[in-house]
Amino acid sequence: MNQWFRITNKADDDSPAEIRIYGEIGGSWDGSGVEVESFANELAQIPKGKEIVMRIHSPGGSVFDGLAIYNMLAERKANLTARVDGIAASAASWIALAANKVQMPKHSRMMIHDAQGLVVGDSETMREMAELLDRESDKIAAIYAEKTGKPAKAMRDLMRETTWMDGDEAVKAGFADEVIDVATVANTFNLSRFTKVPAGLGGAEASTDNKPKEKTMEVKNQAPVEATKPAPENIITADQIKALENKLQAERTARITAQLTPLCAERGIDPKPFVDQASSGEQGETLALNMIKAIPLKGGEASQVVENKGNPLIEKYNSMEPGADRNKFRMQNHDTLQNVLTTFNPKNANTIAAGLVNDYMADGLIVVAHNKLAPLNVFTRDFGVDPMKPRASVDVRKATVGSTSQSNATNFESGDSTLAVSTVTVNQLSNSFHLLNSELNQGSRLAHLAQINANNLADKISDAITAVMVTGTYGTAITVGAAANFDSADLPPILAAAKNYGRKVLLLDGGHLAYLLPTDRDSFRLGEQGAYGFDVIAEQNRWTDATANTCGFVCGPDAIVLASGRSIELPSGQFESIGSVTLPQGITVQTATWYNTAGRVWWAAYDVMFGAVAGDTTQAEVLITA
Repeated sequence: MNQWFRITNKADDDSPAEIRIYGEIGGSWDGSGVEVESFANELAQIPKGKEIVMRIHSPGGSVFDGLAIYNMLAERKANLTARVDGIAASAASWIALAANKVQMPKHSRMMIHDAQGLVVGDSETMREMAELLDRESDKIAAIYAEKTGKPAKAMRDLMRETTWMDGDEAVKAGFADEVIDVATVANTFNLSRFTKVPAGLGGAEASTDNKPKEKTMEVKNQAPVEATKPAPENIITADQIKALENKLQAERTARITAQLTPLCAERGIDPKPFVDQASSGEQGETLALNMIKAIPLKGGEASQVVENKGNPLIEKYNSMEPGADRNKFRMQNHDTLQNVLTTFNPKNANTIAAGLVNDYMADGLIVVAHNKLAPLNVFTRDFGVDPMKPRASVDVRKATVGSTSQSNATNFESGDSTLAVSTVTVNQLSNSFHLLNSELNQGSRLAHLAQINANNLADKISDAITAVMVTGTYGTAITVGAAANFDSADLPPILAAAKNYGRKVLLLDGGHLAYLLPTDRDSFRLGEQGAYGFDVIAEQNRWTDATANTCGFVCGPDAIVLASGRSIELPSGQFESIGSVTLPQGITVQTATWYNTAGRVWWAAYDVMFGAVAGDTTQAEVLITA
């Protein structure tokens, strides 16, 4: 591995250990970069409590790899000093702040800016990426705020402007603690990476065999060099550091060009736009390589320029709304969809099946919820999409008293309304299940698994509602008798009990509802507005924790108050695929898939935050059989 960091003097004497981060943050496919696992293994060899000097010359890199390195270093904060030898930009700037003290030469540089990323997909995917970048930028701003003592919002403003600071400016702004007393920074670069070394870089001319003579000089806290004295022999100036950075970029571009040109030639396409894309950074390299490999090889000797305008099957699938129709289409085209997604929508390994699993889960839940969660539509509710923690409280407000109407009013600013608050405690309702390899490769099995587990989640949501339907809360129950003896003649007393409800809703067990079926095809359909005088008639077949022998519930919308939100955010990078689906009733459920390496088993899960409490207890009656 071509390692761009080095940890020396780990435990051999009492002098400080030294960490050098001279390169991009995050491992790259070509072996360069500060790779997290190797960094952790090296850092672990430094005894706890040993003084550490961390020297940085880095343009930044991966946010998530940077966070891992930052957190590892923050555990050593009390014994850690950071020195910015050349540049600490982007992720490298806040990695430096893991130290107890940050030192910068006057002519070194620190740069801060917002998190950046690349994404290919539809508008929803773009919005998700924008939200992710804002969240990560806010976290980075919090690191800056903790160091400087200034508000995170002020830090975020500086990040949006892409702010550059030299040593003096960084100390003044609170990002650094001390400008160290050296005129320039001694050469600690390993120049063996380059085939030629310009004169003056390290004080050595390139040898005749184009191999540089490496020189590593220790940085000391030396006094400023007087202007009349010549620059010391083994010193790198700011201009030379810039020249070195340019040389690095040129070398990177040459390597990328050499790699991508033959791949493009095999496909008869111009390599320049792909080289430009790859030169933008590690993510750009991966994207360019995947885009090229997605284009078919040219046929025969004739040059064939292939335009990737998408695949009709994918376009049709993406245009479909979640639900039964999309589920049927996907089952019919499961194998073909999986193959073309690999070609036209390249992703990380093993994520194609995971993405399809999420869609199966979403469609299965919509189909099940349509039939099983009718009560969600009829009660007062506050359904949001913000993440909530378990046992969080949600205040649902509803108007209980309106202002007094006036005749021939003389003051049109009189009167007020009254709002009541119902506090709902939400619980995290989850349903997880494992997937075998055979199930991942067969659409019918995936659809069955998704629906049966969606059914279990729907039951859990339903149970939270019916647990509120007890006579101790809503008064004496109405006895309607067994299903076999129930008919439309039993409805008038139920309707009479609901005469003062703002809206008349009747939930009935399927056994009783069956005896209200129309007798001919010209009769109205149950559930239509006005059927038997009720605004809504809906089927409810599960009465867990309700009063014994419950078979129905007549109510107004304020009788039960519901609240829901998304479950807590899952850690980035730990799951193959994370999505969400909003049901027609308005509740949002999170879907996730992941791979368990210990058991080599795929897992999937539904998660939702949901709660229900009694609202206006004068607007409901429980119906029982006996």
